[in-house]
Amino acid sequence: MTTKRIVLWCCIFALLILPLVMRQFRRENPQPLLEPEPERPNVIRVSDFIAIHQGRVKERVDLLRKQSLDETFVYLLESQQYFYPGYNPPSRVVPREMETLLSARSFLKTFQQFGELPREQALAKLPLFCEMAIEKFEALLECICEINSGRFDPNTSKNPGHAKHMLCASMLLAARLRESKLLLHQIERMQSLVDLYTERNAIPDREDFSQSAVLEDDCIFTILMYALQQGNVDLPIDIPDTITQKTIPLYRWDAEATHYDLLPQRGMQATSPEDMVEQFVVYAFPFGFDSQQKKNIINSLKECLSK
Repeated sequence: MTTKRIVLWCCIFALLILPLVMRQFRRENPQPLLEPEPERPNVIRVSDFIAIHQGRVKERVDLLRKQSLDETFVYLLESQQYFYPGYNPPSRVVPREMETLLSARSFLKTFQQFGELPREQALAKLPLFCEMAIEKFEALLECICEINSGRFDPNTSKNPGHAKHMLCASMLLAARLRESKLLLHQIERMQSLVDLYTERNAIPDREDFSQSAVLEDDCIFTILMYALQQGNVDLPIDIPDTITQKTIPLYRWDAEATHYDLLPQRGMQATSPEDMVEQFVVYAFPFGFDSQQKKNIINSLKECLSK
């Protein structure tokens, strides 16, 4: 009986002192809370990510520095810049046309350097730029028709590139110079060419073809509003409150960071207020506005500019 009691008390004592022994052991032999994860070669560190994108911006700026104003205007058709380092929000597959254009440093350079030219020199260049844009836009229509009819041959057909961006840029340059007649003429030529190719190619769904070929209504509306602003013209109508507007800061084309660059968009790099050139307002019709409502508003602005 005595032996059993001794064994029992020994077991109880061992259970009592075990936590104390384990605590002391852990103090003398500390272990990490988590084992370090093995290196993952496919994961880019944040510092490397930033360096890569800053390097791409520098390459873009260095390339644009070597180009003349005329060369850069043609370079608007180069496609890669519209996806990096420019506008490419993850929520939309196809970016809005106006914001896509504003994001391109090639456009910022064209827009800013064109505004720095003496007015006489700028007025001499503007018709040439407008004509070049119309030629590229017509090539785009021809390409669309060839694709729809199955006649498109990548080896022989013309590649119009981003012709709509060049056309939009030419309209903005006309608005910047307060050349309203030339601006309205560009818009009219754009629609006339679409009508011509619709008739010539017997396109069944004319409205769908027209909407896909011409610039977006939001884009045309924004250009017309900018033209009115440049000419200090009062709005001819009350703009519905449902039309949204967004103010976009336009930075120097050779700045280290602009509004649409990937790093500022992700909060990983700050833009410099000293690099901002002007504020540009982008407008958008609300969902639910039918085509006739949009047309009525756009026609009112066009009529005001034509006076």
